[in-house]
Amino acid sequence: MGTLRCVATLFFATTLVFAAACGDSSDDSSGSPTGPSSTNNPPPSGVPLITGTWTGTSDFEQTGNRHMITTLSITVTEQRDRNVTGTIQYTGSGWESWRGTFTGTLSGTVDPEFLGTVNLESEPTTGSGRCRGQMMMNGRTTTRTMRWDSPTLSMTPNPPSEAPACVGTVRNIAWIVSKN
Repeated sequence: MGTLRCVATLFFATTLVFAAACGDSSDDSSGSPTGPSSTNNPPPSGVPLITGTWTGTSDFEQTGNRHMITTLSITVTEQRDRNVTGTIQYTGSGWESWRGTFTGTLSGTVDPEFLGTVNLESEPTTGSGRCRGQMMMNGRTTTRTMRWDSPTLSMTPNPPSEAPACVGTVRNIAWIVSKN
């Protein structure tokens, strides 16, 4: 009888270990608050899912005149609930060298707003090297349209020793894009 009890205990213990190993997975790609959002479901907080490619227009003022209206493409490469990251590429003729990255946060659920940092770089208007600038952008962000604005952007030479001529300071930057 002692041997039978030992076999039963061993069987029960093995069953528990097997059940624990086959139980709930800790895979974080299921759309949990710390994992990437599903492509079909909104993030857990209820903010819109905005991953993907967006296209539209960009414009700014320089010295009080509307100076540039061109096209751009924004790709939201990652969304972890309210936090988003991505890339920007200007696509209009003469502006193809303008590109950058952004990181930010979405707030609200009824009329969501983006607030984040954008880093841009471009070729200089004269000389060699690169022009770089950083701006804070914010604006309305839905599942189909986004309008992000910034009051100012200053593109400066980098490295400064190469002395390229950059666009300088521009004002009232606006990006208006829709989802592809």
